[in-house]
Amino acid sequence: MDRPRRNSRYPRDFKLRVVEAYLLGEGDCRALALEHGVRNGAQTRDRAKRRREEGDDAPAVHPPGRRRKEPAGEETLDRRCARLEMEAGILMNLNLNLPQIR
Repeated sequence: MDRPRRNSRYPRDFKLRVVEAYLLGEGDCRALALEHGVRNGAQTRDRAKRRREEGDDAPAVHPPGRRRKEPAGEETLDRRCARLEMEAGILMNLNLNLPQIR
């Protein structure tokens, strides 16, 4: 039997249809994956779990791709001064003959 090609993106209504079939007991994850051409059964199982936990819009909640890191907060003036004083102290301890910051 032919396996579906890798890295497929599925439309939202297709995902919902496969998850509904799984939740209605029309087959197990692997059988539904083969029947509908989904890459593997774990995708269907994970989407069904999210659907049970988070509600009807759960398959569309998880965006594709890598999750972005939280943006770093701005450095306050006091923190910057403290960091620069620490760096200057380290450099002075290394005998690099830098003038002292006062």
